[in-house]
Amino acid sequence: MSENAATIRSSLAGVLATGLTGAALKSRLLNDGWFDIVEEEPQIVLREMFSLQGKMLAHAAPTLDLVALQALSAHGGIEQLLHDASTTAILYPVQAHLDRYLNPVCGEMAGGRLQAHGLTLAGFDDAQRLILPIADCETMLLVEVDPRAGDVRAARVAGIDDSLGLHVVRVTGSARVLLEGNAAVDAWRATTAATRHALSYELIGLARQLLERATEHVSQRRQFGRPIGSFQAVRHQLAEVHVAIESADLSAEAAWETRDPMHLAVTKALAADAHRCSGDASLQTHGAIGFTTEYGLHRFMRRGWALSALTGSTRQLDAALGHHLSKMAHAPRFGSLATQRT
Repeated sequence: MSENAATIRSSLAGVLATGLTGAALKSRLLNDGWFDIVEEEPQIVLREMFSLQGKMLAHAAPTLDLVALQALSAHGGIEQLLHDASTTAILYPVQAHLDRYLNPVCGEMAGGRLQAHGLTLAGFDDAQRLILPIADCETMLLVEVDPRAGDVRAARVAGIDDSLGLHVVRVTGSARVLLEGNAAVDAWRATTAATRHALSYELIGLARQLLERATEHVSQRRQFGRPIGSFQAVRHQLAEVHVAIESADLSAEAAWETRDPMHLAVTKALAADAHRCSGDASLQTHGAIGFTTEYGLHRFMRRGWALSALTGSTRQLDAALGHHLSKMAHAPRFGSLATQRT
């Protein structure tokens, strides 16, 4: 790791260690010059921030909104979004037609009336504007609504990971159009790619933490007079996890060169699969103790399961990629995989 990367990592770790979340975390990062730092060192900042969130199991989900807002402002020319970033939330799609999984939307405009639903992250309670993508006949719209209005209904998700502060939000009625047509398509495609990139790093961070815990456990736990980590079956299982994690990490690094939305869909699917593989192996190697809530292994697994569903689950992305490739005359090449870290 370079000196610059180590400095940024240390600084970000200090912010995450404060335990801030929601609008408070957004305000802290913005006061520290988040957008300027990301613009100067995007690869280092996003990799370190989201990897750390996974490793530290930080309650930092709203950072994904900042990534989305920066992508929207850069590709859609909506600079005003950055001025109110601490009180702006993104509505993330949760369901879509197969053709739209690569670039999903939250709903549609029918007869001049908006019908949409999706997920928001921690900080929604303090939001003063909500940004969401919708379909309007054959085109796409990027719209803004007031989350405090009567036509916006939200319910806190009390499920797999309460600490993420997820809300299911349903929107009806009217909305203010920010972008439409090709401009909206391009901006939302870039935003979806950017958020998938960030989520990939967080899933990889979670997977690494699960692997580290499993490796430490099998090095200490003894059976038949020797550490269980010396058994070939255990070593092979953890080696497969390592390969899955490194494959996802290399794909995430190579994506900085291509910035291809399809590449980032593949990367997100690989990262989610690496997390699943790492969680399964860690749970199996820990034995009965891994199932106890006191041990805490489940927290890293649950966080990954929740994040894997955002912007398209592995099953959804695999189906969409297969559907898309079946219509192409050739398979795309995503460039050479990165072999060195900056």
